Amino acid sequence: MEPLRRSRREIVLGGPELFVILRKGGADAVEELHLAVKEIAATRRRTRPDPLGGDSWEKSLGAFSLIVREFRRPPSLRWRRKRRG
Repeated sequence: MEPLRRSRREIVLGGPELFVILRKGGADAVEELHLAVKEIAATRRRTRPDPLGGDSWEKSLGAFSLIVREFRRPPSLRWRRKRRG
């Protein structure tokens, strides 16, 4: 699987609907799990705009964070795949 994004500190694997972020550091492990949904139902959690073009909320689940996102806008340039060729 080709990484969605890679830097010196992190690797992002998956696609827009479901991906994980692996960060290098103390424990090389999954730090974030991102999940896209069709619609975020009204809850006590407030959503906020994010760089992937969605409104999302985050919950800490011990060793990693769960981010639930409803896409609403195009992603920022940082998150768009570069065209080859």
